[in-house]
Amino acid sequence: MNTAAPPYRHTNDELKVLAALLKRPPWKLHGDADREDRGTRAAFRRWSPTTGEPSYSLTAPIWLRLNEIEEHRARQDWDSLVPATWTENDREEVVRRAATLLHLVALQPDDGRPVDNFGAACRAAGVSNGRFARLVNPPPDVARRVEALSRAFRRFRQQGVHLRLFAEAEKQKERLAELWAFHTFLFTDDLARAVSRWAQGYFWQPKATPETTPAEA
Repeated sequence: MNTAAPPYRHTNDELKVLAALLKRPPWKLHGDADREDRGTRAAFRRWSPTTGEPSYSLTAPIWLRLNEIEEHRARQDWDSLVPATWTENDREEVVRRAATLLHLVALQPDDGRPVDNFGAACRAAGVSNGRFARLVNPPPDVARRVEALSRAFRRFRQQGVHLRLFAEAEKQKERLAELWAFHTFLFTDDLARAVSRWAQGYFWQPKATPETTPAEA
């Protein structure tokens, strides 16, 4: 598997494409957000990076969903989501990376307890300190990074934790922060900021608000 990217010149545009695909994954049926194609979702769940690049059974539904998105944007007179400057090779690389992320998303529950940070999700799912440390200190090859994260996402499903890869926030940078962290962690060699974000989410504990007793009121 060779989906690693250098510091990608189209990263911001790519994150927008990935966010659109995550908002409505390829296994969600058109026009009905509550129904899904179980066979398509099962294909994303079953895929393993150790078997090679994402197969046609994964990339074809992504292309179809991208076409639906672009057709909808055209009807609304919105600009294309996919930049005209992208070459065919650029698009294929983005789709392969999207398939990798969607593999992880397919593993977790849709309606679990929502969390906006991978580290916080690991803590909520009962991942031990040692295991979390191993997760964020991965080997150099992408396949083994994905395999490690796959195990974490399966744990999320078992424990009813749902990691939101993009958040509801006013600023685009805040909405895409977690998605950016995953993109950086999986597909580049510059992992420090993603690991720092996740470590903060795992180890940070909000301070308990002391209750005021009647005698203190």
